[in-house]
Amino acid sequence: MPPRRVAVGVVRRPFGLRGAVFVHPDPDVPEDFAPGTVFATARGPLTVAETLDHRGMRVVTFAGIGDRDAAVGLRDLVLEREASAEDLDADDAEAYWTDQVVGLPVTDPAGAPLGTVDGLLDGTAHDYLAVRTPDGREVLVPAVAALVEVARDRVVVQPLPGLFDDAAEDAGRGA
Repeated sequence: MPPRRVAVGVVRRPFGLRGAVFVHPDPDVPEDFAPGTVFATARGPLTVAETLDHRGMRVVTFAGIGDRDAAVGLRDLVLEREASAEDLDADDAEAYWTDQVVGLPVTDPAGAPLGTVDGLLDGTAHDYLAVRTPDGREVLVPAVAALVEVARDRVVVQPLPGLFDDAAEDAGRGA
């Protein structure tokens, strides 16, 4: 069995013209993004070359990413590292690891498909499931027990009125 990995952050938009990107760190998993640190991603490993804080946000430059175009290609990549014993000790039965839910199909309680879990985002009050709908839109679903149930083979979402509908109407209007 391969070692369990833990998501430590998500790459966001580029910063400047030299390949740096904003990284949204996971507040539940401490990580300092020190130069030389290697993270696993869906596109292969990335090595931190430089890191800095810019107005309270983390900015990271990865080795081999030297311009804005290359940085754009990293957007939305999840940065992962091997889970430490400390990470595994913090595991609780009601919590799920990112790798346990990303890629799972999302349905409503009747089994109608709503999309696929594309990622997890941290919020102030709770986390969000980023659900990629069949038509390619992203819908953020509050990851709270009243709305989301994680099963072994799928995620069941009790859709709030307008949660999935309004996005479809906006897409139809070109908004």
